[in-house]
Amino acid sequence: MAYTFTDDFLAQLRNRCDIEDIIGRYVQLKKTGSSTVGLCPFHSERTPSFHVSGRKQMFYCFGCHKGGDVITFIMEAEHLPYVDAVVFLANMVGLPVPQKNVFDTEIAELRKRVLEINRAAARFYFDTLFTAEGSAGLEYFKRRQLSQTTIRRFGLGYAPDAWDSLLKHLLAKGYALDDIKAAGLAIQSKTGGKHFDRFRSRCMFPIIDHRGNVIGFGGRTMDANNPAKYLNSSENLVFKKGQNLFALNMAKNTKADCLILCEGYMDVISLHQAGFDSAVASLGTSLTEEQAHLLSKYTGQIVLTYDGDEAGQNATRRAIPMLEKTGIQVRVLRMQGAKDPDEFLKKYGAQRFEVLLDSCQNQAEYRLDSLRRKFDLTLDEQRVEFLSQAAALIASFPNAVQREIYGRRAAEAAGITPEAMQLEVKKAYRKSRAIEKRKREAQELDIARQRAPKIRAIHYDNLRSATAEEGLICMLLREPELIAGVKLPAEAFSVDLFGRVLADLLTLYEHKGGFKGKKLAFVGDGNNMANSLIVTLGSLVIMVLFTSMAAYAFSRIEFKGRNVLFPVLLAGLMIPSQSISIPVFLIIRQMKLIDNLFSLILTLVYYPLGLFMLRQAMMSIPKSYDEAAYCDGAGHIAIYARIILPMTKSTIMMMVVMHFIRAWNDFFNPLLFINSNAKMTVPLGIRMLNTSNGKSNMPLMTAAGIISLIVPLLVYIFGQKYLTQGTMLTGLKS
Repeated sequence: MAYTFTDDFLAQLRNRCDIEDIIGRYVQLKKTGSSTVGLCPFHSERTPSFHVSGRKQMFYCFGCHKGGDVITFIMEAEHLPYVDAVVFLANMVGLPVPQKNVFDTEIAELRKRVLEINRAAARFYFDTLFTAEGSAGLEYFKRRQLSQTTIRRFGLGYAPDAWDSLLKHLLAKGYALDDIKAAGLAIQSKTGGKHFDRFRSRCMFPIIDHRGNVIGFGGRTMDANNPAKYLNSSENLVFKKGQNLFALNMAKNTKADCLILCEGYMDVISLHQAGFDSAVASLGTSLTEEQAHLLSKYTGQIVLTYDGDEAGQNATRRAIPMLEKTGIQVRVLRMQGAKDPDEFLKKYGAQRFEVLLDSCQNQAEYRLDSLRRKFDLTLDEQRVEFLSQAAALIASFPNAVQREIYGRRAAEAAGITPEAMQLEVKKAYRKSRAIEKRKREAQELDIARQRAPKIRAIHYDNLRSATAEEGLICMLLREPELIAGVKLPAEAFSVDLFGRVLADLLTLYEHKGGFKGKKLAFVGDGNNMANSLIVTLGSLVIMVLFTSMAAYAFSRIEFKGRNVLFPVLLAGLMIPSQSISIPVFLIIRQMKLIDNLFSLILTLVYYPLGLFMLRQAMMSIPKSYDEAAYCDGAGHIAIYARIILPMTKSTIMMMVVMHFIRAWNDFFNPLLFINSNAKMTVPLGIRMLNTSNGKSNMPLMTAAGIISLIVPLLVYIFGQKYLTQGTMLTGLKS
């Protein structure tokens, strides 16, 4: 379903959703000061570290470091993507969800009807199972040793041996024939006449997605002569075999530290009945990338329990790299005396299976063991071939310790010395690295891709021409006196951006009358770029020093008046700068700092937002660190410099990025305290271009704006990760 979420809709949703109320439905919260705390739902803990702030409408866990707003919480708690989480919340609070267009609305309505039909069909199959028509199915499930509880829990059923029993049932309930066909439950004869049920004389397994919707069915035939032993629903609007997993709706709530990936429905059901509630299965196909990605949302570890036949082992080998690509750790379970988990449980019981589960191989052990089984190691020729393939396999392991351990195991299996095997592994490793290097060099030779950063979205249609144009621009920037001799029109460039840059450079040259003794960074009559750098960096150093010391004092030192002084300092967040401009101007004038860059530095040193954030981050650090340091004889200065500052590095960097952009873009203070053109900063210099001689110089202003944008843009690009990390580390303590 397609939705369109406007800013107004999201704001309305967040206003309706009280985060404490929403999270309180999942976590037992206790009020402590201005926030509430509870046990984190995302990791196991005994001491509450999960904080919810109703005032900020944010949550944060100091244990697992997950945090965000109410939408983020629903995404984590319900394992939903962003769009589905928004829809989930909107439905929870009764807010209509805006849809994209009429067509999407029609599709959404059809999808809703298909899901309703699937649920009605599941009920029909389940009810039929306990009638005379379903006796064959019930007898089958009993032979497979499934309890009544298990049958009901999975909603198992039976499709009667009749042409149209389900179709008649659904039509009688008022569902349209076209919608039933869209659900894949009815098909039309090849002659174009009568419609009949897709599933007949089959034990039915409802397929339920992770949201709890019945999206399709799997049917096991009761006819021994039917070559199609298992039949799944055809892919349709709601059912995509490669994007869903059987029993994930149950397994997602498991307390186990891994998910068990099986090959068939009965394996999963038997495992759940035996107490292993983390079992899931693919839907009649080999594992897909979409399924692997879906699994990665719910677990960091998978145990593969595919059948022991050749097809199952091939599926295992295909699944391992696919799962590892998503960051999942893979283990492989080998069963002796049984072809699948269902058979193993019936033969040996749940206790033996649990022992087997605890001792299953990691992917490296499995791959090496599988390789060894292919060769007769009593024959020299096969030993040599085994060692060659084993060396290549072990060389692919990223960890040197892994390579040594499994190299020794391969040596022991083949009856050679570990040293000889290590030489082969090193040789194979160097060969693989050389291949990777050649691939990397080949990629680096793809100049078009390397020289067209995504952030600029530049596309080189003519690589040779674009490369020459880029070289010309670089040369002019290094030797600006050459600009006067350039007669090339901007339209002649194959890359529009380079043409515009050249035009801007020519405009600057004409305006300045040449660049001798000047820099291209000048914006106006003075070295505005240099002035901005002096003010920004100077205020930054002093601000970080004083703010960090103040934050340490307010968070770690008990002193009289602390609780009164801190809110007073924070009041600066609420006071507009223009409200205090007159007293500040009088003070600066009294200090004789008018038209002095130091006046700008002084006005930027006070940063109440940075003080608040850094104090919150420091408060999140346990006091036990201080106590341990005191025991070792450390004082406040040592604790501040060696413990607290390193642990709040991310928040300090976030504060640096925010202050840099704040100071760089400051227009009000330079306008108030700076008189001469030589002391102007970038924002004021650009403004002067608009007023000089009573008319605007738009080309020059555009060029100046582009040049002045580069510095804060670079700071933001390199510092954006600290904005996220620092925000989380500020915490929610008061």
